[in-house]
Amino acid sequence: MARLSPRGIKKRFKAVAVLHGIDLDVGDKEFVVFDGPSGCGRSTLLRLIAGLDPITEGEFSLNGRRMNAPSPSAFGPTACRRGTVRRGMAWRRR
Repeated sequence: MARLSPRGIKKRFKAVAVLHGIDLDVGDKEFVVFDGPSGCGRSTLLRLIAGLDPITEGEFSLNGRRMNAPSPSAFGPTACRRGTVRRGMAWRRR
């Protein structure tokens, strides 16, 4: 299935560093929970993994393939918003 490997992930918002060198290995079929106090960077890390925000520094790989700035189609056909909306609208017309 999928192997997720962020290495040295850092995120800054202007002069404020919010993630400081995250290293993680998540193997196939593993379940991971990010836990911590408010403001610790859980949501920011998840947004980086999902490709919603750019990574300031480091490398994110999925199954050994570098995915720092993937195109929407890199994750599959459902990741392309326009196509997903069109498929949904076509489904409703049936």
